[in-house]
Amino acid sequence: MVTPSRTLIPMTPQLFRQGLVSIFVAALSLLSVISVAGVHASEPKSESVVSTQSTTPIAPEIMFFILKGNGDGGEDTVQITDTDADGVADADDLCANTPAGAAVNAQGCADSQIDDDGDSVTNDLDQCPSTPTDETADAVGCSPSQLDSDDDGVSDDLDQCPNSSSGVVVDDSGCEDTSGSLQDDYTQNVNPLIADFQRGCTSSGCHGRVGAPGGLSLYGASVTGSPQQNYDSMVSYIDRSSASRLLGKLSGTLGHGGGVRYGTQTSGYQVIKTWAEAVEVRP
Repeated sequence: MVTPSRTLIPMTPQLFRQGLVSIFVAALSLLSVISVAGVHASEPKSESVVSTQSTTPIAPEIMFFILKGNGDGGEDTVQITDTDADGVADADDLCANTPAGAAVNAQGCADSQIDDDGDSVTNDLDQCPSTPTDETADAVGCSPSQLDSDDDGVSDDLDQCPNSSSGVVVDDSGCEDTSGSLQDDYTQNVNPLIADFQRGCTSSGCHGRVGAPGGLSLYGASVTGSPQQNYDSMVSYIDRSSASRLLGKLSGTLGHGGGVRYGTQTSGYQVIKTWAEAVEVRP
């Protein structure tokens, strides 16, 4: 007779309790058989009665805790493995070989194993998350649009003046915004020279008339808002001509219907020259 194969498993509290229950049930069954046998001991028994009340030895299985493991309702022991000991079972672990002690996400991945923004710099080293996919990041995961190297408020990808001095006000291109200082300089120092009654250029016979030469219309001090209007007109003239042409007209070196207004050696000429050249080189 072939004995069915059985697999013995390690004793656990649950199996121990199940074993005790099995022994108890078997013992009750045995006592019941013995009791019935005692009651009918003095009575003649037919063969049929004897056969139905024959005692059966207790099967050895009752004394051992056996797990068949054949899918018939028995319990199976499941061995869960976590090779890198990160708290996530291998079956669910998307990142093998996690460094010892590293915190991981639900997929078993540590920051040193993830690159969320795909910039080739892992999360633990990436100082600029969400790098645009069409930009190249540096060693710390930052692209030009995420950096402002000179701290002027304009990102490196837009900054045309990457080495602005600390504290300097810049325009949208990242270059020093001189418009404010240029206008202040004009109002305080240049316009008084341009609007001067004797040597200025605002007389009705010169640039103060309709259809002024070169399109440079200028207004005398008595005209409300003349400093702003003269500033705009002077800047426009320099932009479409040049600072040197303006200075040549003022000094008479290029020929000027109004003659010499400020010779090249005068302080007035130097004031206007410094301002006009600054206007010309502004961003």
